[in-house]
Amino acid sequence: MSKRIIYSIRILESWMIGVVTAMCVLLTKEDKIGSFYRFGPSSTLVVLGLPIDTVKMYIGVLIYCFINNKLIIKVINIIF
Repeated sequence: MSKRIIYSIRILESWMIGVVTAMCVLLTKEDKIGSFYRFGPSSTLVVLGLPIDTVKMYIGVLIYCFINNKLIIKVINIIF
């Protein structure tokens, strides 16, 4: 493997470890921060000014995120 690929993998690994660590720390302090991170629809979950308070809208957001990530990965693969 090239050095660029190894470097990219290390950056991605570091990012994922950081995100998981941050989520674990925040979830252990849930009583102090309230509703910082919840799964599922909620009246406090707002995306582009729209409350995502139904399962239908929540699934729509998940599908959008999935497609968006796949397109970004495809574009990056085309460029590099």
